[in-house]
Amino acid sequence: MSNGVKKTRLSILLTKGGLRSDIVSAILDLLDMRYALTERVIFHHAKAIASAMLARVARLVELNNDNEILDMGDEGFFDYLKKRADEHTNVVNGKAAKMIMEHLSSRNLYKRIFKVQRADMDTWDRSKGKNDHDKFCSRWRNGQNVENLLSKVEDRFDLPRGSLVLWCPDIESGMKLVKVNVVWDQSGGELHQPVELRSEDVKKQFPRVHERVQAIENQYFDLWTFWIGIHPEYIKNAPGVVAALSSELEIECDPVFLETYAKKRLPGFAESADIQNIIDGTWQKEIMPETTSMVLKMAARQGSQVNKSVITEAIHAVSNKKKSGKKVDRSKNNKQTDLFNEQE
Repeated sequence: MSNGVKKTRLSILLTKGGLRSDIVSAILDLLDMRYALTERVIFHHAKAIASAMLARVARLVELNNDNEILDMGDEGFFDYLKKRADEHTNVVNGKAAKMIMEHLSSRNLYKRIFKVQRADMDTWDRSKGKNDHDKFCSRWRNGQNVENLLSKVEDRFDLPRGSLVLWCPDIESGMKLVKVNVVWDQSGGELHQPVELRSEDVKKQFPRVHERVQAIENQYFDLWTFWIGIHPEYIKNAPGVVAALSSELEIECDPVFLETYAKKRLPGFAESADIQNIIDGTWQKEIMPETTSMVLKMAARQGSQVNKSVITEAIHAVSNKKKSGKKVDRSKNNKQTDLFNEQE
């Protein structure tokens, strides 16, 4: 209620001496056109990556509830973000924000390297239970969670801050476009109260109409896509980054996307992926078993806990041993040499 006037929504009359099929077709045509707009603009992959880049800048410069941005145009908003980056007390984050802004200004967007589709996200949700905070979207629409993830992976691969961006749309993004109120004639001469075209009342009264609406609604659900992009200069790191992201997110990147886009259209991705596979295979089959054995022996011999320094020393020892063809340098009379002798 506002000033005594009840706010109402436009409702479309579906009947006139029976169901008007032309009215239904007109509504569905409109929904189809709005779906096409949503698909080709709102959910377009380039727009999603650009939005992810802008969101990363906003987090890096700690943009919160700054009311002054509400009156800014696009250019004014860009200038404001650049100013915030220049003045930011965290030099690393400020530099990262400026780097992303330069790419946005020049339309040199980050490259897509990781994709999750709706069906896979739904499977992930079902595996985690029903609590909202456990949902995939809830987790990766949280700015702090996103920043922690991206920073962790950047540090792991020695990438500059701001090299990765993430886009996770709301689970119901675009669904408002399907909602429209309808009414129809009833046997008593009165109109049925306004209900949404997708409602159970419509399903009972006009099941075929509801089926057509449901088909469009399912199309909207399938538009949902999760993206992660990388700075164009670091594509060579992308295969390793993808593997790390799969582990951190607990969900695999869409294999079709990797095979048909990443490996075919991102220069250097396929070559880096092949090298990564060789390294992984060598590590799993040759290096890791021997390293594990050596770590345990070193810890036992030295009476120390298994820690990073022990593991690092063991990896170097095994690598040197492989490189030298298992020939031990006898001139080094130390515990590490003794371990080589034991293993041989």
